[in-house]
Order: sequence, then structure tokens, then C-alpha cells
Amino acid sequence: MLTDDGKARVLFVCSTRSGRSHMAAAFLHAFSHGGVTALSAVCDRSAPLDSAVIEAMAEAGIHDLQTYEPAVFTPAIAEAADYIVALNCAVAGLGRVDADWRIADPAGKPLAEVRPIRDAIRTAAQALADRFLEAVTSAH
Repeated sequence: MLTDDGKARVLFVCSTRSGRSHMAAAFLHAFSHGGVTALSAVCDRSAPLDSAVIEAMAEAGIHDLQTYEPAVFTPAIAEAADYIVALNCAVAGLGRVDADWRIADPAGKPLAEVRPIRDAIRTAAQALADRFLEAVTSAH
């Protein structure tokens, strides 16, 4: 199910707003050069985004992390996605998961501990972007 502009929709899902889905969506968008619609959804948006996550992403050149503010997860959001990545979280109502990135939760961790989490997400997002961009190139 492609968006109206022909882009694949990739949904990153997490149970809380700890920053993993923000980081994953931001990196996928950057690495795909906007060629993939990167979305984020969480079950609980009550916690503020951790300042260490914001700082770690700024160090990586992504300063607009709030742009990737996750939606509240609903089964309808998942149904509209072409590819779903769970971020080491169990999410009720998520009928399908195409990948589960077993990446630690950065919530409450100091910047020094968030950096390796950011880097793991960056590596996984780069691989996913390469995969989607290769599929688009092969289709043409």
C-alpha cells in the first residue's frame, strides 16, 4: 500500500515515547532522501522526549526530532503501513510485525549511554533505507 506519491510507508512502533521510534523515523527519512514515508507510533505519549535523545540526534546532524513526533498507536495506523518495525516492545493490537529491532530503551539514560542506542538505530535504519531504495531502483 503505497502513499499517493508512490512512497512506501514504514511504521516504527514502540510502547512508550522514549525516543527510539523518533530516531528510527528521522534516520530512515534522512537515509532514504525522503523516498520512504517514515512514520512513528507509540501506545503512551505521556512522557516527554528525553533531552539526551534530542542531544544525541543533534550530534548526528538531526536537529528537527520533534518533526517525527509519534502518533498514538491504533490498529488502523498499522493497517495503512507497508512495513512495520517494532522497537523491542510488545504492542497490543499490532497484528503484524515485519521486523523487531532489539534495541535498548534510552529513557532516563545519560548521553553516553544513549549514543550507542542511537548508533544501533542509525545502522538498522541505513540498512532498511538501502533495502527500500534498492527495491525502487529495481522496479524501474
